[in-house]
Amino acid sequence: MARRQLLTNEERQALLGIPLDPDGMARRFTLSRADQDLVAGRRRDTNRIGFAVQLALLRYPRHSARTAGAAGRTACSVACKTTGCSSGAVR
Repeated sequence: MARRQLLTNEERQALLGIPLDPDGMARRFTLSRADQDLVAGRRRDTNRIGFAVQLALLRYPRHSARTAGAAGRTACSVACKTTGCSSGAVR
């Protein structure tokens, strides 16, 4: 039996995709105080940034830092600002 597609690709991207505009990134990748406390428990800047990005990406099913592409790089810069880490720690 053939499966029916409920959402178009555009609708699926709007619902489940990672936003690429700066405002959407800031809204969705800014961490709460509780999240920031979790991130602060990591030792190095690279660990804090990586943990913050992974924590923010949990909101987006089927995405990881590797599959996020350009959005992942932007998420890293937002995570640097949120956590107070230097952007030089991002590789």
